[in-house]
Amino acid sequence: MTWLGVPLSADQSDLVGMLDALAAKQDADAPGDAYTRVAGIRAALVEAGVWTLGVPEEIGGGGAPADLRQLALACLGRRWAGAAWGSVQAHAAAEVLGSAGLLDVVAEIHAGHPVVVVELDSAAVELEASDDAVRGRLWRIDPAGEHPHVVVLVDDRTAWYVRADSVQPLRTLRRTGMAGALTLSADVDAHRADVAELTDLPLDGIRARLHLGAAAVAAGLAAEAAERAIEYSQARVQFGGPLTRLATVRSALFRQTQLALESFSIAVDGTTTAVAAAAALAGNCERAIAVGAAALQSHGGYGYIVEYGVEGLLRDAVSLRAATGALAATQAAAALLVGGSAQLLAEEAS
Repeated sequence: MTWLGVPLSADQSDLVGMLDALAAKQDADAPGDAYTRVAGIRAALVEAGVWTLGVPEEIGGGGAPADLRQLALACLGRRWAGAAWGSVQAHAAAEVLGSAGLLDVVAEIHAGHPVVVVELDSAAVELEASDDAVRGRLWRIDPAGEHPHVVVLVDDRTAWYVRADSVQPLRTLRRTGMAGALTLSADVDAHRADVAELTDLPLDGIRARLHLGAAAVAAGLAAEAAERAIEYSQARVQFGGPLTRLATVRSALFRQTQLALESFSIAVDGTTTAVAAAAALAGNCERAIAVGAAALQSHGGYGYIVEYGVEGLLRDAVSLRAATGALAATQAAAALLVGGSAQLLAEEAS
């Protein structure tokens, strides 16, 4: 088995085959209601051991090596970008909470309870902590489920854990794509006793894996768009033959595949530094958008028809960039690169 022509190992091939079969079954059994559909996908991924595949075994995860975790997230990104981003956040939250010894909550996450991971200094987060409470608003979260727990990354070593019953959904937000993310805004009103302040955490590595996980989702979107463009161009007959007889079409398809392969290589290369991971996230989001737009163009007017699927891949890529905070991640990484910190950005903005 290959990924855009690149041979996969036996383990990687088995994983892709299993996820392909799971996707085919879910698509065949898909109900109409978005919440029910996403819950079904999440439950299927939990049952298959994929939802938190890459979380260390010692805290209840699958313990898969980085390449398999990234490949699984890329496969999920091809089909269900919203659920894939939910899985990325579940991985990060399990690591944060597991590092702090909150194994009962980690078990809930492994069982599929939705969770979101947000940065305190994000433009989409307005939370204030007093002696007796943490209150404020989350302007955008993408939980891929109802009643999510919230993990707030406060700085380089500290996080807050807010239970789901302290998070009140406000309204579903309109967005370009990622329907399965169930994007919404929410208010947080938590007494201090209901907020666990977690300290001395290895958040640099966890943040890097969070960004790399999102980069893998973007790589999956790019791969799916590139393959759909090739399939359509091979089947579409015009000027007396398939579109692929035209040199300009072949060149466009090659460029799409090239970008998609670059995305995949970057996502699975195993880097764990903050700067490299942020660069992977931002770069892969842009590549996914570029390949999605080119694939839509390869389909001509048919690209705008929902049934062909490519317009949805482009919309998902745009929404993934927003959901993951790719721009903010690169700004924080830039501060680190010159010897500053994430807090430097907040000081500059104030």
